[in-house]
Amino acid sequence: TRVIDFDWGSWYCFNYILLREGVNWQEFENKLPEMVDRYFPSLFEGGEAEYRQRLAEGNSFRYFLQPLYDIHLKSSIEHELEPVGNYTYVVLFIIIAGFILVLACVNFINLSTAQSAHRAREVGVRKVLGSFRRQLIYQFLFESIMVAVFSMALACFFTLLTIPFFRSLIGLDVQTLSMNYSLMIPGLLLFAVLVGIGAGTYPAFFLSAFKPVTVLRSSSGSGMTRSRLRNVLVVFQFAVSIALISGTLLVEKQVDFLLKKDLGYEKENILVIENAAALGNGFESFRSELKSEPSILAVGGGAYPGIATHTFPVRARGVPNAQSVNLYNIGGDYEYLETLKIPVVAGRKFKKGESYDRQDRKIMLNEHAIRALGFDDPVGKQVEAFGEGMTIIGVIKDFHFRSLHNDIAAFAFFPMNPDSTTPRYAVVRINNNQMESAIPRIRTIWHRFTGELEFQYSILEDTLSDWYNSEKRIRTISSAFSLLAVLIGCLGLLGLAAYTMENRSREIGIRKVLGATVSGLTVKFLFDFLKLVGLAFIFAAPAAYVLMNSWLQSYAYYNKPEWDTFIVAGLITLLIAFVTVGYQIIRAALVNPVDSIRHE
Repeated sequence: TRVIDFDWGSWYCFNYILLREGVNWQEFENKLPEMVDRYFPSLFEGGEAEYRQRLAEGNSFRYFLQPLYDIHLKSSIEHELEPVGNYTYVVLFIIIAGFILVLACVNFINLSTAQSAHRAREVGVRKVLGSFRRQLIYQFLFESIMVAVFSMALACFFTLLTIPFFRSLIGLDVQTLSMNYSLMIPGLLLFAVLVGIGAGTYPAFFLSAFKPVTVLRSSSGSGMTRSRLRNVLVVFQFAVSIALISGTLLVEKQVDFLLKKDLGYEKENILVIENAAALGNGFESFRSELKSEPSILAVGGGAYPGIATHTFPVRARGVPNAQSVNLYNIGGDYEYLETLKIPVVAGRKFKKGESYDRQDRKIMLNEHAIRALGFDDPVGKQVEAFGEGMTIIGVIKDFHFRSLHNDIAAFAFFPMNPDSTTPRYAVVRINNNQMESAIPRIRTIWHRFTGELEFQYSILEDTLSDWYNSEKRIRTISSAFSLLAVLIGCLGLLGLAAYTMENRSREIGIRKVLGATVSGLTVKFLFDFLKLVGLAFIFAAPAAYVLMNSWLQSYAYYNKPEWDTFIVAGLITLLIAFVTVGYQIIRAALVNPVDSIRHE
C-alpha cells in the first residue's frame, strides 16, 4: 500500500467529479480559476506573495474538466489511463463507407443502363399497350428498392457473422442484444429505401424515356450518351479504389515507421515489473538476486518511458534574460540509464547511493533541455525551480519518452536511491531470445521476496506498441475498405465488359472477317477499358497525396509520402482491371465470326 499526502497541487491520480443533475459542467469549470487563486497560495512557503511571483514569472496553475464520455474519442490530454481513440478517424471511416455505398450505386446505374437494350422493347411494348411514363418510373424504382431491401437483409446477416471480428478490431465488446431494435429496424429499412431510390432514379427515368417507334425498330437511341456516362462512372469508381489503396499503403508505411523507429534507447528485451514498490527496502537485494540469473543483464529502478509524468518550470542561473522552460521528468536509480542503454553525452551518470538531496540537488537533462535553457557548457551549471537551485551533473542524449505523435521535449532525470526510496517500477534487461524462459525465474524470485503477492509485469516493446493501436486499426480497416472498393469496382467492370462484348459481338465478327487477329482485337478492347483506369489515376493520385500528407502532419515524425506509393496503387488497380476484363475480351475475340454475323 502506498500512502500519498494530497494537497491542492497533487497530480498523482485521476480525479472524478459527479455534478448535481442539471449543472452545466462548462459553467462549473469557469469557477475553477477562482478556486486556484483561493487555495494554491497555501502550497508555497511565501504564501500569497510567492504565488503571485510565480505567476509573474510565467508559471500557470489551473484545473480543467473533461466529460467522461469524451475521453475515448475526443481527448487530447497526455497520459490517459490507456491509449484513446480518435473522433476524426470515426468521421473519416463513415465518409469512406459512404463512398463504398456510392460505388455500389454506381454499379447499379452502370449495369442498368448497360442492359437498356434488353429492356427497351419491353418499355416500347408497354407504352404501345397504354402504360404511362410515370407508371414505368414507379415500376423501375420499385425494382431498385426491392434490390436494396434484400441487400440490407443480407448485410444484416453478414454483420452478425462478423461481429467477433469487429469486436477484436475496435477492442470493445459490442453487445448486439442490447441494441434498440424498435428504432434500428425501421431506420435500416428507411435507409435501404433511400438507397434504392438514389440508385434507381436515373435508370428509371432513362429507361422510361424510350420512344416506342425508336426501340421497336431496334435503334440504339442515345447510346453515345450512355457510353460517356458509364465511362465517367467507371473512372469515378477506380479513382476511389486507387485513392483507398494508396492510403492503405501509406498507413502501412507509417505504422511500420512508428514501430521500428530508433527511440534513442533499446526497447527490446525489456521487462517492466509494475508493482516493485511492494519490495520496500528489499529492492536492492531483489536486484542482486535477479542479476545472479545468467539471462538477466541489468536491473534498473524508475518509471519506464511513456509512464505518466508531470512538468515543472525551471530557469537557467547565470544566463541573462533566461526564459522559463517546462521540464518533463522521471526519477531513476544509478542503473536505470544503463538498463535502457540511454547514452550520456556529457558529464556523468548518477552514482550508487546518490539520492535526491534537497541541500545538494543534482539533475541530469536531455540535449533539448540544454538548448532551451541556453547553456553552452552545461555540466556544473545550475538551474532554478521554485526558488531552489539544482546542479547539472550530466547530459543525456535526446530520446523519445513520449509517443511519436509528439516531438522530443525538454526532459529531466532525477536520482533515486533504492535504500531510501522504493521505485514504483523495475526495468529488467534480458538476454536476446530468453524472455520466455526468464519470466518464470523472475516470478519465483519475486514470490521469494513478497510471498503470495501477484507478479505484475509487462513487456516494454508491447506497451510502446499500444501507443499506436489507433493506427493499427486504421491499417486493418483501410485494408478492408480498399478490398471492398476494388471488389465492387471489378464486379461492375466485369458486368460492363460482358455486356459491351455482347453488344459488339457482330463488330468483332466483321473485324475478324476483314483480317483482324485475336491479339489485335484483345489489345484494342483492353485499351478502351484500361485507359479509364489511367484517367482515374490522374484524378486520384493528387487527391490522395494531399489527404494523406495532411493526415501525416498530425505526427511529429513520419515518412513523407513518395510518388512510388501512388504508382504502385495505380499498377495494382490496373492489373486487377486487366484480369477482370481480359477474360471477357479474349473469350469474345475467340468466337467464330460465322456465329457472330449469321443473323445479319
